[in-house]
Amino acid sequence: MPDGISQTQEGKNNRRYYFIHHTPENGRNLYEAIKGVKDLFASKNSKMYYRVYHSGFGSKDAFFLVAISSKDDVDHAQMSKANDELLGEDAGKVFGNMMKYVEKFEEYSGSIRPDLGYSGN
Repeated sequence: MPDGISQTQEGKNNRRYYFIHHTPENGRNLYEAIKGVKDLFASKNSKMYYRVYHSGFGSKDAFFLVAISSKDDVDHAQMSKANDELLGEDAGKVFGNMMKYVEKFEEYSGSIRPDLGYSGN
């Protein structure tokens, strides 16, 4: 997110979560491959912003979590299609390299409920 990270973008309560599981011996390689994805997005000036998290103490498996925010499922599909066109053929090589180190890949969708949240003033 070039303008700074935010977990709650105004009006973008829909979420797409990608869990990218890896074995311990592939952790460093997957990390480097994900940096390759980041570099591709940056070089093409992609507007499909995402956040990446890594599992930690207490997690059953080792994984990276990629979270993408959108207005709704239609907005996500349109954003994804535009991003695919922007990245072009370069994406296949970069994502293919990443998938070499992936043990399991899971995708979930959902939404956040700001009306049920709280914020400190």
